[in-house]
Amino acid sequence: MTKSSLEEYILAMTGLHAVLGEEVSLRAPLFIRQRYGLHALHVGGRRFLAIRPDTSEAFRPAAFEKHLREISKAMPDMTGYCVITRGLAGYVRRRMTERGIPFVDVGRQLYWPQLGAACQEKVLKAHLPSADTLSPASQAVVMHLLSGEIRQPTSAKALSGRLGYTTMSISRCLDEIEGSGIAPVERKGRERLLHPQDTATLWARALPLLQSPVRKVVRIMETQIAGERLPLAGLTALGELGRLAAPGEATYAIWAKTWNGRLQKTETIPIEDEGTCLVELWRYDPQLFSPSGVVDPFSLYLSLKGNPDERIEKALEELTENAAPAEKSRPLR
Repeated sequence: MTKSSLEEYILAMTGLHAVLGEEVSLRAPLFIRQRYGLHALHVGGRRFLAIRPDTSEAFRPAAFEKHLREISKAMPDMTGYCVITRGLAGYVRRRMTERGIPFVDVGRQLYWPQLGAACQEKVLKAHLPSADTLSPASQAVVMHLLSGEIRQPTSAKALSGRLGYTTMSISRCLDEIEGSGIAPVERKGRERLLHPQDTATLWARALPLLQSPVRKVVRIMETQIAGERLPLAGLTALGELGRLAAPGEATYAIWAKTWNGRLQKTETIPIEDEGTCLVELWRYDPQLFSPSGVVDPFSLYLSLKGNPDERIEKALEELTENAAPAEKSRPLR
């Protein structure tokens, strides 16, 4: 990772200018100075201590908390600290979030609660709504962005035609997306244009606001959907993508609106039986982003996130890392 890539990523994620400054010398134990690089990091007019582990692969949040006690004893007068990494495993990032350890994993995720007030103030200046969770329609717009189909600034009217929502609904989605800081929206005359973003940056910004697309799961006889051409979903999709062995009972995805419109009276089966399948009823139309007959990788991740099986967790991490590759790591200079 370069100095500029860190500064640009913080700017993209928060809207705040960052400057990685001078190396900080601490009177800390030798093993601390050997294991971590320490620099001043100026963000939004405040001075933080940037702590860079010598290797992201060996970083352990529990061990770091012990080391932090030694660093804190010798830390100069600064607003706070932040761990700077690249290529940190998803499990480790989640553990850091749970423990409240601020970090920037360049190109993937920024978790820095101390910047929250400054970032929120910047967003609120535009008087736009923000949300803890995106609406299903806004999430569909984000999935469309992540699919790579938007390659140039796109109007609400064009998005409406592609996604099947009214122009007014898409306009509200743009308010939500812009207000949440996920992607820039440009006002050009009477039109508003949504701008495409780098996939890894967009995914990192949007992920905390995204929810599982699955509203409900039903079991029916597979013959009942023979003519629907539904995309594969769930563990079946992971199996189709070569990530895991596919289960015996297939899983498909359908928009809940479509199900309620023409399949609502389909008989549901209470147990797995010969010829049965599972159908996930989604909050948005999975077929919009499933040209290959399998649901998109980002929605698949969201639908299975939190599964206790470590094999599934690992497969999902690999899936999103391939779909949203980060820039290759290079040393800071």
